[in-house]
Amino acid sequence: MASYESAAIGEAMGLITDMLVDPNLPQHIANGLKTIKNLLKKSPEIQMKKMSESSSGGTAVVRHSLPMGLLRRLSTSAWTTTTSATGMPTMLPDVIRMRNYSSNTFKQQLSANHNNHNNTSTRLTTADNINNNNKIYDDDDVIATVDQSAYDLSDDDVCAIIDESTSCPLTQLSLINIWDYPIFQLSDMFQDTILTMMAYKVFDATGLFDTFKIPIKEFMNFFHALECGYQDKTYHNRIHASDVLHGVYYMLTQMVPGLKTTAAAAASDETPLHVGIIGSHFTPLELLSLLTAASMHDFDHPGRTNAFLVATQHPLAVLYNDRSVLENHHAASAWNLFRSDRKYDWTCHLDSAEMKRFRFLVIEAILATDLKYHFEIVAEFNAKVNESSGLNWTLEGDRLLVGNMMMKMADINGPCKSLELHLQWTDRIHQEFFEQGDEEKSMGLPISPYMDRNHPQLAKLQDSFINHLVSPLCYALYNAHLLPGFWKVKKEMKKRESENEEEAEEESKNVGEGKVQEEADKSLLSFNFHFLAR
Repeated sequence: MASYESAAIGEAMGLITDMLVDPNLPQHIANGLKTIKNLLKKSPEIQMKKMSESSSGGTAVVRHSLPMGLLRRLSTSAWTTTTSATGMPTMLPDVIRMRNYSSNTFKQQLSANHNNHNNTSTRLTTADNINNNNKIYDDDDVIATVDQSAYDLSDDDVCAIIDESTSCPLTQLSLINIWDYPIFQLSDMFQDTILTMMAYKVFDATGLFDTFKIPIKEFMNFFHALECGYQDKTYHNRIHASDVLHGVYYMLTQMVPGLKTTAAAAASDETPLHVGIIGSHFTPLELLSLLTAASMHDFDHPGRTNAFLVATQHPLAVLYNDRSVLENHHAASAWNLFRSDRKYDWTCHLDSAEMKRFRFLVIEAILATDLKYHFEIVAEFNAKVNESSGLNWTLEGDRLLVGNMMMKMADINGPCKSLELHLQWTDRIHQEFFEQGDEEKSMGLPISPYMDRNHPQLAKLQDSFINHLVSPLCYALYNAHLLPGFWKVKKEMKKRESENEEEAEEESKNVGEGKVQEEADKSLLSFNFHFLAR
């Protein structure tokens, strides 16, 4: 036992605790797991760790329990959120400490990585198992190809990205932590590195670099190659990928009114104002997977719909048997890029079991963005929420379902943004639709609805999109108390409205807080999702 690290033992104990929560677990298996857990508790590493904690007053950090101050988006609060081994959150009073990597930190890490990377590894990199005779695809029409050498980042490039992410006003957490993030302004400033920049900021803000010991150079190499693999389409491009990544980050890390965070709060009827953080209910590996999936989710999108690819018998449709063609392609191509070279292996410190789980979670999240299964996923979510027991955060299946809903909300968030952002995204998708309509016309195929540039139906398109897709999704999350927002005291709201009703109405329209109000004893509930106010 002396060879085991206490972190690994703690992780094993956490996994066993999660398994024991399942009420359908056979008794003989439950008894066996309890025995193993008791044996692990007696390990020298665990005993030494307990002695160390009692003497230092600190809290042990294992991969199943994120470090204190992980969700640093609570910059306006004196509370920080951690997650216990069972997935149930706890709230501990602590001062939030802001931290950002500097280019000097990267240089130190780079030196250490160069000394250790080729000598020791917890597992073989996937690139070691690839050779010219064992590839998934050979057809250039099927697999996305990225000229890797053309997009390699030098050490100076990495330092520049880190420094710019620290100094640029658009990349400050105070701005990233708002719903209406000016993504197009960021694209104007960092056209070639927008996804790399956003990925670095959100991974750093959530503490994932520290939790999984992610090497920065390999991380930057992969995400830059990933964004270079996004085609130059008007909508499905690296800007959209960055926006979806930001959306997932925002929904996972912002305060959610009505979400009960502590067991004490959940059992109390005297505290009506519950405020929780969705991300605190997920394991670190699940957070890592969701953010990665958001970055990958439209990789190498051709700017055509699944229906078009199926109708034209595109090689991708043939390869994936007409089922979730694009979504399968995004996942497979992005993963093929990831495993194509050792320089992209930023998950080198994940063991084989974690890596297998990571891959599964990423693929599931990407496949959830297929709108063909939109109603099925939303219906499953509503059914779960409406059960007497509701969502059970200790069950992995429930967390997976919520994660899929987060991905879907971030993917089609345009109508929920400010009018300025909404119009920009609407114009972009319309232009991409027209391009498909032009190709359908040239091929002698019927032009798909809303894709004929000679008969534009922009208003009708948005009406259908909002009412049939966005609205059911948004209100499902709202009814489940899973939309970020804030409580406002009713008396203060009434006083403000009575003082200047016209000013309050104008602010609601132009500033766009987008309020949906629900009485809860002495308070009103407000959200930052504009669609809810329309």
